[in-house]
Amino acid sequence: MKRRIQSNYNVFAGGKHHAEKYNENPIHKWLINGFIDSLLLLVQKSGKRKIFEIGCGEGQLIGVLDQEGYDVAGIDLDKEAVEISCENFAQIGRGGVSVTLGDLYDLKEEDERLRNCMLICCEVLEHVPDPEKALKIISHCTEDYFIVSVPHEPLWCMLNILRGKYLKSFGNTPGHINHWTKREFLKTVSKYGEILAVNTPLPWIMALAKKHN
Repeated sequence: MKRRIQSNYNVFAGGKHHAEKYNENPIHKWLINGFIDSLLLLVQKSGKRKIFEIGCGEGQLIGVLDQEGYDVAGIDLDKEAVEISCENFAQIGRGGVSVTLGDLYDLKEEDERLRNCMLICCEVLEHVPDPEKALKIISHCTEDYFIVSVPHEPLWCMLNILRGKYLKSFGNTPGHINHWTKREFLKTVSKYGEILAVNTPLPWIMALAKKHN
C-alpha cells in the first residue's frame, strides 16, 4: 500500500496530557504525520464514512478525519480530555461533533451511536488491563470493520532509551502495561477479525480488520 506522507495536517495542539506528543518538534510532527497518513489509508480502504473512536483523547485523530469529510464521534475515559476535545472542535466551528465521557468496556452492540460506524481504537490497548476483552467488545460492537494500533515493541522502548526517556523503566512509557511485537499483535487481533491490511508507521503497528461472521 503506497503511503502519501503529508506535512499539512491540521492537528489539534495537545493539552497537558499530550503536550509533548503533539508539539511542534519536527521529528514528533513527522512521526505523527506518518501515523495519521497510515490511518487515513486504512479508513479509505474500508470504504466507511462514519467513524467512532474509542479513547479519542483530545480529538486529534477524529479532528483530522472530520476535516477530511468523515462523520465522526468519540468517547474517552478522561473528563478533562473530553472537555478539551469539545473545545477544540468548537474553535473550528464544529461544535456539533459528539465527544463524550465513556468506557470501552461499557459499549454495547445496540448502542445507537455505533450504527453504521467503523470503530477505531488507537494507542489504547497498551493501557487497558484486559486487551483481549477489549478486542472482543470492539469486534462485537462494530458493524463490520475496525482499526486498532499499538506501539511497536521492542522498537518503542528502544527509541525512548535513545532519546534519554524513561531510562529507569528501560524505555517503557508510563501507563503501558501491555507490549506486543508485530507478530504477536497481529496474532491477537486475528482472533477477533480477519486482518485486511497492516501499516507500520514508525514506531507503531496498525491493523484494519473485519469482524468474524
